[in-house]
Amino acid sequence: MGEPSKPGSGEWEEIARTVGRELDEIVGYIEKDVVPKVREHSSQGLRVAAEKLVKLAEYMEKNKPSS
Repeated sequence: MGEPSKPGSGEWEEIARTVGRELDEIVGYIEKDVVPKVREHSSQGLRVAAEKLVKLAEYMEKNKPSS
């Protein structure tokens, strides 16, 4: 059996353009759909943590050992 044919320079250029377009689409999807959701959930998580810290601080203040 012979060796598989290798792409010529014109084919490599087309492959590079196709890969570039696919990467642009992936980056666009990440920027448009993924990043905003991560930010939303991250900020929501920080708010929940802040609320819990406030409750912990209040509990600690109420239950201070007397000197």
